[in-house]
Amino acid sequence: MQKNATKYAKDISNLTCSTAENILKIGLLMLQAKETLNKTDYEEFLKLTNYDKKSPTVRKWKRIGESYVRLMPIVHNLPPHWSTIYAISGLDSNKLDLLERNNILNQSITLREINDALKIASNKLKINININFSSQVLSIDLLNMLEAIKDSIDMNLCEIKVSEDAQFLLDEAEAQTSTLKLAA
Repeated sequence: MQKNATKYAKDISNLTCSTAENILKIGLLMLQAKETLNKTDYEEFLKLTNYDKKSPTVRKWKRIGESYVRLMPIVHNLPPHWSTIYAISGLDSNKLDLLERNNILNQSITLREINDALKIASNKLKINININFSSQVLSIDLLNMLEAIKDSIDMNLCEIKVSEDAQFLLDEAEAQTSTLKLAA
């Protein structure tokens, strides 16, 4: 009897999901062993599982275990690779949510694809705010508003672009302010 393509794909998907789930469970067991066993028993546990307590692998398994509750609901979208799951477990909630919302996470995703998606997403996050003033705005009011904006935010986080007309008004206001200071 010949299986159709859908059946094979479903079997692969189920096995991949089971593998990812088992990776999360191993991480949880490594974490629970560290938290519940006394030092001697924990060292014996590591010896029985062929892990060196100083190994970075043990630390990575524990991080996966710490993410068990957070990642289990999306296990069907995790790849069957412990190193990729480890990297996903280190993502902050915002980045993980971004990957989920944009349907980037899937069973065959690679670490490179995750990193590329996060780089693209961070490059897309340019926020623009345009403020249009009526031609009736006084130059001094415009200058005061611009200075208030500059005083209230870190200018390393943004760039303020001023139109030619606005710059003319700002220059006029600064000239008036300088004249008033000289007169005083």
